[in-house]
Amino acid sequence: MDTFLGELADLLLAEYGKDLSQVTVVLPSQRAGLHLRHELARRAKSALWSPRTTTLNGLCERIGGMRTGNSMDLLFEAHAEHLRLEGAKASPLNEFLQWAPTALRDMSEVDAHRIDLDAFYRDLRNWEELDWSFRADDLSQGQERMLRYWHMKGALHRALDQRWREQGHGTGGLVERVAAEQATKPGNEHPAIWAAGLNALNVAQLDVLKALQVQGCLQVAWDTDEHYLADAAQEAGDAVRSAIAALGPGRIAPRRSLRTLQRTIRVIHTPVGAAQALYAAARLGELSDDERARTAVVLADEQLLMPLLEALPGATGPINVTMGMPLRALPVGALINALLTLHRDAHPAQGPSLTAIEKVIGHPFIAQGLFGAWARKASSALQQRRRSHVPYADLRVVIDELDEAVRDHGLAALGAPATDGAAIGSALLALIAFAQASNPSDAFIQEQLYLAAVAHERMDRLVRAHCPGIDGRSYAELHQRIQQEQRLGLFGEPLAGAQLMGMLETRALDPGRIILLSAQEGHLPPSAMDKSFIPHELRRHHHLPSRHDQEAVSAYHFMRLIQRCPDVTLVCPDGAEQGESRFIRQLELELVPASNTELGHSHLQSPVPHRASAGIAVQKDQETLRLLRERLEKGISPSALATFLRCPLDLLLSHFLGAEEREQPSGMIAPDLLGNAIHKAFELAYNAHVERPLTVADMAAIRKESAAHLEHLLEQEFGRELLAHGQPLLQRTMALKALDAFMGIEEERLGQGALTTVLGLEQAVNVPIPGALERFGFEVRIKGRIDRIDRRDGLVTILDLKTGKAKEDSLRVKDPTVESLRAAKDHHGFQLLTYAFAYLEARPEEEAVAAAILPLQQASRSGGLLLQFNGEERITRTDLPMLRSLLLDIVAELLDPAVPFTHNSKSSYCKACVG
Repeated sequence: MDTFLGELADLLLAEYGKDLSQVTVVLPSQRAGLHLRHELARRAKSALWSPRTTTLNGLCERIGGMRTGNSMDLLFEAHAEHLRLEGAKASPLNEFLQWAPTALRDMSEVDAHRIDLDAFYRDLRNWEELDWSFRADDLSQGQERMLRYWHMKGALHRALDQRWREQGHGTGGLVERVAAEQATKPGNEHPAIWAAGLNALNVAQLDVLKALQVQGCLQVAWDTDEHYLADAAQEAGDAVRSAIAALGPGRIAPRRSLRTLQRTIRVIHTPVGAAQALYAAARLGELSDDERARTAVVLADEQLLMPLLEALPGATGPINVTMGMPLRALPVGALINALLTLHRDAHPAQGPSLTAIEKVIGHPFIAQGLFGAWARKASSALQQRRRSHVPYADLRVVIDELDEAVRDHGLAALGAPATDGAAIGSALLALIAFAQASNPSDAFIQEQLYLAAVAHERMDRLVRAHCPGIDGRSYAELHQRIQQEQRLGLFGEPLAGAQLMGMLETRALDPGRIILLSAQEGHLPPSAMDKSFIPHELRRHHHLPSRHDQEAVSAYHFMRLIQRCPDVTLVCPDGAEQGESRFIRQLELELVPASNTELGHSHLQSPVPHRASAGIAVQKDQETLRLLRERLEKGISPSALATFLRCPLDLLLSHFLGAEEREQPSGMIAPDLLGNAIHKAFELAYNAHVERPLTVADMAAIRKESAAHLEHLLEQEFGRELLAHGQPLLQRTMALKALDAFMGIEEERLGQGALTTVLGLEQAVNVPIPGALERFGFEVRIKGRIDRIDRRDGLVTILDLKTGKAKEDSLRVKDPTVESLRAAKDHHGFQLLTYAFAYLEARPEEEAVAAAILPLQQASRSGGLLLQFNGEERITRTDLPMLRSLLLDIVAELLDPAVPFTHNSKSSYCKACVG
């Protein structure tokens, strides 16, 4: 079957022969013009004068003598006009950018439909169509704002139309409006013009074509099919039916291909969205070179372009990508936005956030380039500070370790605050230079960075011309718009190999095979309609495009794409929120029963292998056993033994090999750092009162001193500025209140007659386990530090201060065996029991001790949550043999070469375990 452009080529050759130099063909896209010239050359089989090809916008520019302006230039010019009109009431640039793009789109639509501006922007209260909402006696605040906006926008629109007419550029709608005005003026002679394959025409475009038709120089050719053209219920034919009514049936009759052509449509359902790219790549790889040359992969969602390119096999042959990628969607866009965010959101005193810094230096252009080792070292150094924000002084310290050749780039990009647009622009240029130096031999990265520099130059030119004092936030927002407009062109031989294109680029083209990706609601048709500030009633009254109109245009593009194609594959993910496209259901219900089209569904499923648990087991070789012996001889802490009971593999990784879970810094003070400060405040406050009975007066002084010490320690560690805002302020306040409440209850306890003498603070213990030398051939020691030791009412009490939560049932040890303790949910009781054992071994003069947790979060239990061992709150010397046996059994298992270090799958508290 011949293609639409093939039929058009036959008509042109029949009408004009091989001299088409005076003919202009208006097509939906420049790409269609390239294919038309190919069809003409193929049919002429000899040299010929090709016609001029253009788009409807290009024709309007030629007729009206205006060009369509760049959107960023138009925005800046619109803001300048807004300032002139509104004076002191004008929106600053950052606020203007929130509504101006939508306002300019509205203005372009109004111009394209040739609506009288004075009538359109009259007071909303005078519009009968809005009677129900704007003719009330008392308007709401929102309606009052809308009235003011409508008046302001009308004045701005009129001023901009006048300004842009004088300058010779403007929005696309204004260009079309001026072209319609010029086209009807006498004396404008035009050569032969063919408008072919057009569809949705606005008022100004129709008026231009009508004027050309009246002059006798216009021919039209519609690209349609009777299936949707003759049926008024088919929305795909809405726009073209209106165009035919205005301009006539055209030179190419509607086809009947949708119903008569033998066609196979496969609907492929993939498990996830990314699998679509894998399917398309695999399908292309299965085709021969000739088959690929007739194939188009159409992306309803252009975000799939990069995954598809990455998935293509090496033997796919020539590929032509008809669409570019905006910088914002490329890796370089993420790098630029990371730096913009870093400086835009940096805290004035605390510096940029660590998360923002890591997004810059951890970006592949940095972390995987020549300076990757520096980036990893810098990240580790900054992580060790465990702060959510990093002062610029600290950043400069790590940047100073860079090679001299790029150190200045690093310092300019990251080493100082950049609060206004000019400073952020300089930092961005330095980062581009740094990334270029980091990847000298990667052509794709270098091309992205070159285009980023071009975008920066364009941004710099606009800023210098229109707003040299732009603030950082406005600069960042504008730069993101620039990135969306600046595109990386991905080229190929346009007439060879498979074609990768978006939906709009398929207009007037007829591939022999179609693989359409993202055939789901939200992409086919698109769900998002451009925002507008024009009230719906006014849009309807002036026949401005509605959601239905946009969906009808999408329906035409889809039906036109498949109408001449015998082999169609529609791919959609099963996980799509809104399900497969309505167009698929429409084909099943309306086309398949009345045509030679077969449609079937297939579901691609990836095999899911059985995922067994990691089952990691580290055997104890001679080196491991040597490390274990060294540690046991020097002393092993009760917390390390508790870790072994909870998860042996975690003990090996965290206590012996030094692996630790990397804590992600956040905006709050790390709990362990806050806990360390509280412990230290306790120690400093009680130091002067050791070895003598505490009195109520002592406790009042300790209460006051502990708060002062905690304040000082937190300020010394984190800085006053950090503690004055957000989560750190809340944590500091809550810690001080908890500390005060805890001390207050302790003061009350003393007032009620309790006798307490502090015997030691942060008391070190290091004692051998009796019997270890005989059993293992070397001495095993218990080593640790007891937070506080009191004599309470005559009994020595070992106290462990806990700033986190503590549960009483975790302090009940009933069965002191290895297996029983291993099954416990937590091991606070075992740790206290081990400290009690070590204390009694070190103090033979003491017959018994008690052990307790001091829970700071539970002020009412400031007396302590007491450990219960075999139902008793006292641990006596008669318990020591049992405890020695327990500890020796744990050590024996730890040293047993036949028992590997394995992960306990029930453990939820591993710090470094990979199980």
